[in-house]
Amino acid sequence: MLLGSMALQASALQGRIQEVARWRSRQQEDALRSAAMDWLGRLNRSHGCLIDQASSDWSAGASRPCADAIQLAALQRVEGLDHNGQLLEWTPVPAAAGARLRLQLSGLPGPGSAGVQRQARFWVQLGPAPLRATGLQLEAVGGVGA
Repeated sequence: MLLGSMALQASALQGRIQEVARWRSRQQEDALRSAAMDWLGRLNRSHGCLIDQASSDWSAGASRPCADAIQLAALQRVEGLDHNGQLLEWTPVPAAAGARLRLQLSGLPGPGSAGVQRQARFWVQLGPAPLRATGLQLEAVGGVGA
């Protein structure tokens, strides 16, 4: 009987651990989605002329007058209340009327007080001219290096 009780307690504990892990995962996805929406808002509002350029092509000397070196550096950062991070990739895909967005955030909820780092990849729907980011879909979340 004691063995049965211990097995039941172990099963309940395992269920609770899985529940906490799912909750943490949802919290991380929400933070990543929120950071992506914030970043897209900044891109739309202040740097719309960069929407059709890959982030790897952005430079202070570009012929586009909408962003100087300081503004481009700020656009590479992703900041929130409980996390910070960086833009890893912005790649327009004109044939699909969209773009790939990849971010990395640090300080997301995780085991321990230090938080964890995660990367997320999004598909962004681009609207007609003038180009605007109009939709956001989370495609994948992974640990750093994923």
